[in-house]
Amino acid sequence: MSFELIEARAASNGLFDPEILANNLYKHDIPRRRINEIVKILEKEPILQDRYMYRELSREDQFRYSFRVTTKILELSKKHSWTLQELNGTMTNIFGDKFPTSLHNSAFKYVIKVIGSDEQGKEWLPKCDTHEVIGCYAQTELGHGSNVRALQTKAFYDPKLKHVVLCSSEPLTARKWWIGGLGVTADHAAVQASLYFPPKDDPQSTDRSKYKYLGPHMFIVPIRNPTTREPLPGVTVGDIGPKAANGFSIIDNGFLALDNVRIPASNLLSRFTSIDTTDPKGARYVLTGNPKVMYASMTNLRAGYPFSLGLPLCKAVTIASRYLTIRRQFYDNNDKTKEVQVVKYSSVYSRLVPFVALAHSIGFIYDGVQTSYLKMMDQLVGQGSDALLPEVHVITSSIKGVISMKCTRSIEQCQILMGGHGFSYHSGLSTLYGNALPAQTFEGENYVVAQQTANALAKQYVYILEHGKKAAAKNLFPASQFLIKYIDRMGLDASHGPGATQGISSPKTVEEWLANDEYIIELFEKRTTSLVSDFVMATRSTDPKDRPHLGSAVSFAFGEQFIITQYIRGAANINDPATRDIVLRLARILAYKFLVDDNVALSLLEFSHINAYSIRPLRDALQQEIKQIAPHVIALTDAFGFTDYELNTALGNYNGLPYETLMERAKKSTLNTSFVNEIAALKRAGLTGSKL
Repeated sequence: MSFELIEARAASNGLFDPEILANNLYKHDIPRRRINEIVKILEKEPILQDRYMYRELSREDQFRYSFRVTTKILELSKKHSWTLQELNGTMTNIFGDKFPTSLHNSAFKYVIKVIGSDEQGKEWLPKCDTHEVIGCYAQTELGHGSNVRALQTKAFYDPKLKHVVLCSSEPLTARKWWIGGLGVTADHAAVQASLYFPPKDDPQSTDRSKYKYLGPHMFIVPIRNPTTREPLPGVTVGDIGPKAANGFSIIDNGFLALDNVRIPASNLLSRFTSIDTTDPKGARYVLTGNPKVMYASMTNLRAGYPFSLGLPLCKAVTIASRYLTIRRQFYDNNDKTKEVQVVKYSSVYSRLVPFVALAHSIGFIYDGVQTSYLKMMDQLVGQGSDALLPEVHVITSSIKGVISMKCTRSIEQCQILMGGHGFSYHSGLSTLYGNALPAQTFEGENYVVAQQTANALAKQYVYILEHGKKAAAKNLFPASQFLIKYIDRMGLDASHGPGATQGISSPKTVEEWLANDEYIIELFEKRTTSLVSDFVMATRSTDPKDRPHLGSAVSFAFGEQFIITQYIRGAANINDPATRDIVLRLARILAYKFLVDDNVALSLLEFSHINAYSIRPLRDALQQEIKQIAPHVIALTDAFGFTDYELNTALGNYNGLPYETLMERAKKSTLNTSFVNEIAALKRAGLTGSKL
């Protein structure tokens, strides 16, 4: 073991309880101890060893490798009776990559379970479990993504055939695009399409120009022969090609065109809407429940983002912390015998520690989101009530944008912190970064998704103005109740702006900044309220196209507010005093970092929530807390509990030894073979005698 890691771990021994931190991260996922048991099983399988070597393969061979790995993991799942959560976690979180069947498990099966009727669940889910049916989730189109109501894939009910006919071949932009698992793997698709139905006064009509638009609906559509793998009649399907930064390299994102493809009316997922074909006078479109549950299928994906995007960040800071502790550069003026550990330079630890702080926020954020989501689903599915859906929608839309941006950029910066070796695939960070990068455009680019949060908060704000604080306290969803506290002092007078907050003393010293964590939360709430106020004023005076930048500011502010609130209050509830103290320090570091680096302080100054003299002590408070935490980054990242198998790195293993491991891997490169003939041809083509 590298002695630098031994020293670092000894220095932090007994400082906090690492099990508390691990339990916080994995609270809503597979317990850490169970993950370790699964890893021991995986490590024994030859095909699952030396995983880094598959990057040496061609794209086609990488994909064949992914099928072999998926098959082996499924065999192990059956042998050891893993739960579905353990199976999905093994593929995505332990193995650390996305597989062709990832969305079959997380999206296709999920929408059948949530949106399909009980009868449809009995028909389709067993087939999904045995892989008799392999599915994908087909929403995004070549020309449309986040605007579901504008999707061009159309589903027409044909009363003569008593079938639904799907069309997406024309125009070109109607074709499904980016669909994970569609390229070569799936033989069925859950297709989001706009349903058109014959008019009530002429239910036997086949004149589609008279049909009524009933909104987006979800259909199960067979697309390939499950045995020959050939596309079914009317289906054009294929893979869209490699992705940026080599992300999702072993997922077959695909395209799909449907040219008058017929499916039974019973293939409409019908827990909440159905087509009754039993009436001889004509079919009827029937509402059998709350159709808003259809939206919950996408909310489910968003509710999982804090963990699915945060876990790669936790791995990245673990690798970076270990490598930067071992890496040495330049001599100390007082000691010329050995170079200084890179992690001890302020230019390094001042950047690294906030990333560690962000990583430890993930468990608190995920807990807050999951608690709201599960409560909402319980009411929505069990009672048919959608009362909590707006709040979950606001939270998940905002958090998706903030977490995807911050985690992706933090992983990239960890790679940069590691210098030249960080650029090597063997650092382990390139895969983490490549797979995190597209999250910023899932379900629409972050600035598009942000408008949903901004519009919802604006409605809540206007409700307070129009109905008063008492009515608002009863009717606003909990996550927006903070608006009520400040609205008396933040009017909508366009000539004066939101106005100043009275009665709050702006901190003048480091000690004042450190003294009151609830004050930090209030600052984030006030900033969000002021930005909502600005946005509301803009809706009254500007063209809709000219205010999305304001809406984005609102959403990102709300997301940061949610993160800091969950972090500080979650840390304060830790029972163990020593662990509570260090986690509160991490929460302050993240809050201060947001204030200093993410234009939060500028907004607070603009809206007169703090004074200019508060900025310097704020920076000093941030640096003071960072310096206190910096010696303990190894222990803090060890607390995540990752095995070397999960990290898949040469530079950040538990025992260290990065240079030895890097050299060992380099010797296995497939380019270390003879290229005599190719080099000879290159030499013959040299420029000797050329006029160039």
